[in-house]
Amino acid sequence: RVHGGPPPGADVLLSVRDRKNDFRAWIAGDGEVKSNLGETIGFINIDDNNAGSADMEFLGRLETDTSEGACEVYDNLDESIATLDLGRATIKDANGSTVAGIDGTGSCTGNGGTYLGQFEGFGYKHLRIIALYLCLIDTGMLNEIEG
Repeated sequence: RVHGGPPPGADVLLSVRDRKNDFRAWIAGDGEVKSNLGETIGFINIDDNNAGSADMEFLGRLETDTSEGACEVYDNLDESIATLDLGRATIKDANGSTVAGIDGTGSCTGNGGTYLGQFEGFGYKHLRIIALYLCLIDTGMLNEIEG
């Protein structure tokens, strides 16, 4: 059964809506990521800036380069797959193409300005968490032609 939002009383850090504004997933205060079916789809270690699968397999990490105001996202093979620009609130893929931009309301747009979804409860302090979510846990959200 598809849920319309996180369960009542849940410790919700961010709630994720898709391009149709339907409930997609939520990220709990402890970093657990649950789908709209209530299934755990991954974990984000908020303190260590890394992500894991539902089976606790390491998916990757984010490293901050404070001199440039940017963070690199690395996959489980230690390859750089994306760069998070903290000042512009954008994510670029390994080729340098912008794949996501997040505005002050938590609205997420793709490369062509296509609306990809919404992060409810968003604050700029959540950018690292969102980068880990989009680049390692729910990569389908970045697909501009996903139904």
